[in-house]
Amino acid sequence: MNRAVLSLIEGTSYYATPADMLSIRDIQVNRDGVMITPVYVNPETMNNNMSGASDELVYTFINNQIQINPVFHADQMEVVYMQRVPNLTAAEPNNVIAKAAPDVYIFGLLVEICAFAKDTASSEMWNQRFKGAVAELQAEDDKSRWSGPSLRIRLG
Repeated sequence: MNRAVLSLIEGTSYYATPADMLSIRDIQVNRDGVMITPVYVNPETMNNNMSGASDELVYTFINNQIQINPVFHADQMEVVYMQRVPNLTAAEPNNVIAKAAPDVYIFGLLVEICAFAKDTASSEMWNQRFKGAVAELQAEDDKSRWSGPSLRIRLG
């Protein structure tokens, strides 16, 4: 998860999503020290809302942008999002997967090498190892994301 804070400008409705965003987890708007959770609406409903007929804070997504309405001068939008895994480059030879589970890259590369060499038996073997490494990484992610005490319902 990653978090971005965007300063909103009065009268401006469109804001670029973070470049590394894969999906949104939460959006909140800080309006004069009060955190407001805007309501997601589809683009058609947003178009109808733009007339100013409603003071309800709403948002939608249009072409890698968040459209939000209404925007007041001092608002700040906080976006919590799932981050896309960065590519490996010469300048950045590591990312979260390369650090946590380098075998995913190694086994995936071996699958591709064996496929290129038309070595079906070896390709199948490495593919099974690759799938196992990915499943292990997914299980770790699920455990860390959903760990903690069980949810409780409070009445009152």
